Amino acid sequence: MSKKEKIKISSTLENLRDAREFVRGKAIKCGLNENEANKIALAADEACANLIKHTYNYDETKEIRLTAEKRGDSLIIEIFDDGSPFDPLQISQPNMKKYIREYKRGGFGIYLIKSVMDEIEYYPSKSENGENVLRLTKKINERDSLIPTDS
Repeated sequence: MSKKEKIKISSTLENLRDAREFVRGKAIKCGLNENEANKIALAADEACANLIKHTYNYDETKEIRLTAEKRGDSLIIEIFDDGSPFDPLQISQPNMKKYIREYKRGGFGIYLIKSVMDEIEYYPSKSENGENVLRLTKKINERDSLIPTDS
């Protein structure tokens, strides 16, 4: 098991870059290739952007905390917030044909997260001063690794 790394960002869209770089860097350290690392970073970015826009309503005084660690054959990203609980797993997958035909904006982030990550868990706060936790898990497969395998 590797050391759990942490980052804290204030609730602004400008800080999403720091969150992406943090997650991408940890994914690379875990042995994932650039393509997979970028996908995971984008999934975390979408989760944080949703918090900034919808949970915190762009309130710069609020913070989002992220942790990342390798556990066994998985990369675990946890995103913590102290806003009103909102379970992204309750959002249904959009009808993509209709979505594209109507040229909708927004509402695609949760679909993206679900398509990139292998497991998504949500733990709402149990108290008014507690934290909600979104746990994103990506299995580290040989095909996604930087290390070539013998064929």
